[in-house]
Amino acid sequence: MPLTSRRARRADASAESWVSLPASADVLHALGGGHSFESALADIIDNSIDARASRVGVRFILEDARLIAVQIRDDGTGMSQESLTDALRLGGRRDYSSTDLGHFGIGLKAASMRHANRLTVYTAINDDAGLSVAAATLDPSDSPDGTLGIRVLERRRAEFGYAYGYESDPSESGTIIEWTELRATSDAAALETRQEWLDHRLETTRAFLGLAFHRMLEAGDLRIEIDVFDAAGLFAGIPRRVEPVNPFGYQLSGRTGYPRILSGRLPDESEISAVCHVLPPKGIDRGLPGKREDWQGIYVYRNDRLLTVEPDWMGLAVAKSELRLARMSIELTDELLPFVKPNPEKNGVEFNPAYANALQASVDPVSNIAFEDYLDHARSAWKESTKRTTDKPLTEIAEGLPARLLQQIGESFGWRTGHDPASIVWEKISEDEVFRVDLDRRMLVMNSTHVDLLGGEDSAQASAISILLYLLVESNFTRSSHLRSTTRDHLEQIDDLLLTALYPAVGGRASTFRGFPTDALTKLRAALTSSVVSVATPHWGQESQDSADMRDDPVATPAGHDGNAFEITLLVNEDDPEGAESAIVPVLPTADEVPGAATEPSVFTQQENSTVAVGTGPAARPERRLGPSDPLDADDLAAFEAYCDGAGIGEIAAELGRDKSSVARSLALAVFGSKAVDDDASLAPFHGLPYTPDERDRIIAAYRSSGSDSVVGIARDNGRTPLAIAWLLLDSPKRPVAVDKRVRKNVRRRAVGSDANAVVPQGA
Repeated sequence: MPLTSRRARRADASAESWVSLPASADVLHALGGGHSFESALADIIDNSIDARASRVGVRFILEDARLIAVQIRDDGTGMSQESLTDALRLGGRRDYSSTDLGHFGIGLKAASMRHANRLTVYTAINDDAGLSVAAATLDPSDSPDGTLGIRVLERRRAEFGYAYGYESDPSESGTIIEWTELRATSDAAALETRQEWLDHRLETTRAFLGLAFHRMLEAGDLRIEIDVFDAAGLFAGIPRRVEPVNPFGYQLSGRTGYPRILSGRLPDESEISAVCHVLPPKGIDRGLPGKREDWQGIYVYRNDRLLTVEPDWMGLAVAKSELRLARMSIELTDELLPFVKPNPEKNGVEFNPAYANALQASVDPVSNIAFEDYLDHARSAWKESTKRTTDKPLTEIAEGLPARLLQQIGESFGWRTGHDPASIVWEKISEDEVFRVDLDRRMLVMNSTHVDLLGGEDSAQASAISILLYLLVESNFTRSSHLRSTTRDHLEQIDDLLLTALYPAVGGRASTFRGFPTDALTKLRAALTSSVVSVATPHWGQESQDSADMRDDPVATPAGHDGNAFEITLLVNEDDPEGAESAIVPVLPTADEVPGAATEPSVFTQQENSTVAVGTGPAARPERRLGPSDPLDADDLAAFEAYCDGAGIGEIAAELGRDKSSVARSLALAVFGSKAVDDDASLAPFHGLPYTPDERDRIIAAYRSSGSDSVVGIARDNGRTPLAIAWLLLDSPKRPVAVDKRVRKNVRRRAVGSDANAVVPQGA
């Protein structure tokens, strides 16, 4: 202010009057102009994370394939009526901590009113009486005098709105943000056009949220699900998880020595740093749309939330095709906020000159490599990759191997173009085969009959064999017709060798002595007093790590493996001695029988294990039951398999057409046993009361420190039923309940047998 103006103001202060200028309701529509639909949703989810939510659901509400409303629901701490009023106040700022994602105090209003004319908030907190629900609407057209205000909903309407559409969910604190009277949606006359618009919106939403929150999603700190709710039919579709989209999720670096950290100093001598990456030239960015060169630049994170969802070089370099492999990441701390400013929409940042200069002058203190050197290295990595090489790309593998392994194969070899992907599957085929090439279905079929010898389908051994076989047969998937006879003969030779390697004691046959000499069988029969003979090889040595890992399975270790005994039973048909068959059953000792053998920790408890004797006479051997023994039905197994694939209880329920409580019971029975399905509310004083984030964290911590045998104890300590505790643990995004190989085998065995008295062979 000029000096004369300041003097005039002091002189005339007594004559001045104050005029209050209440904000017009129309000002709401001027907010959030930089928000896309997706970034607005992300801004709302930021508030959920600040409220310590672990799960967020985004619901698209449809009527005749028209999007009429959007809801964002979380399980955070919720708000009181007073806090809700403050949250809806324009410019109202709470006290932000250094770990919060909120910053400006306008996110909720700006994000919502940019895309909807009406905002309704339902929120619930825990108090002494249980769940206390409050609700209010913010609608500029509803203002009685044209000024900015909210309409507080009465209690019954608030409670109805909070529960509507989520009746089957456990009662818990949280908040629902509801957008109605949407400002930009498809109202096309053609149903196909509206559906196409909706599909695109769902796809872009999943991609944006998966990128913005990929660190939290990968860490298990957050689960985001999206579903579609039909307002006419009053039902929701299957919720789909938002998968993390990691722009730095490669396995092999594009240049030796990367990633590396560059460090620098600001004018005030405070330190800055950035992590420089050179991506593999042949890599594929899963989940990132468009060309790879569109994603070069600087990625800025604050509290693990990506702010620069559309990265660029912030003026430090010019985006060019030759820099397509260059990506940098920066962590935005509170100390850097004066130098690196997030925009109000939190979908971009701005560097001030001091920070930009310091970053451009930064170096790796170990190698003395500078920012410009890094860019040169990224350029040269790309140029080298474009030179003619003898590398032979592979037909893409669509499924059948761990995702990280598939990614590394693609980065190492590259994928062929012009050919449909192939798959690696495990199926039961003829026992005389280890694998089969099925060109019609474009599959390398691995024989599940022999998979236990490799430690299971998801073992490292099975993956290694699958990869090697795929590399061997991959060129056949470039053919459009059947295999040549010479190729078939060659593959059969390989198959025979693999069988011999897997079953050396019986000449390469798993369960039959085909081609066994007739005279040998005749002599053998003459020496037998019965039609069954048992031959045991009781050689026990120092247990290897491999045998320890496979101790769980009755057929997990090939015959002849050190530290294992096999019982070979020969069944002789008197009418057809040449058709004699054998059954090979490994007989493994208990942990107590092998010196130094340690039992691997698992979800099962020691108390649940039992030892019984089977057979008669001196040959009777102890059989061991590991883990819960309760029989499971097909529904239980289906729920368990979906859980192993990463699905939550709500997702499983929708997929299988069951209610959530039924799915929770199936999972609790499968993983923890019958004690965990106890839901007697009379013994649980806090049964039905909502969980708080603190209580959720406390229960998960107690489980991790005590193991699965503590589920009943945790329930008792927290005044809950065992089923309620099991439900919380199994549905947590943190996935505290590990389902390792031993657990999966136990569950599948119980489902197949469906017999509570069935005995699991020792070591299974």
